[in-house]
Amino acid sequence: MKRTAFAALLAAALIAGCGEDETDTEDPKTPSAPSAEAAKQDSEAKTQAAQLSTEVEACFVDAQDYSSCKEPPDSTAELGGNPGQVEVTEANAASYTITAKSQTGNTFTVEKSDGGAVERTCNDSSEPDGGCNDGKW
Repeated sequence: MKRTAFAALLAAALIAGCGEDETDTEDPKTPSAPSAEAAKQDSEAKTQAAQLSTEVEACFVDAQDYSSCKEPPDSTAELGGNPGQVEVTEANAASYTITAKSQTGNTFTVEKSDGGAVERTCNDSSEPDGGCNDGKW
C-alpha cells in the first residue's frame, strides 16, 4: 500500500511539474528585432551621408565650388530624396548641406558652413530605437 501511495504521489508531482512556465525569459538588455532593424537602417543612412560628404569634398578639390558637386561623378551613394537615399540639399561656393533619409523616418544631416565647420545633426522620428539621440550623430 505504501508503494502505491508513493507511486501516485510521485506521478502527481511529475504531472504538476509539466505545466507551462509563464515567466518572461527575454533579456531586457537584448534589443528586440524591430529596434535592431531600426538601428541598422539608421546606420545605413548615416553611412550614406558620410560617404556623400567624402565624395563632395573630393569633387571640391577640382571644382573649388561645392555647388558644382551636388552629384559627384562616380558617386556610390544612393542619390535621391526618398527613404534609403541621400542628397545634397543645398550648396554654394563654400558650404553644403547633405540630407540622408532612413527607412525609419529619421533624417541625418551633414552641414558644412562657410567657415569650414562640419556639424552632424538628426531629426528623430517616432522610432525610439534608431540612431538619432539628442539631435546629434
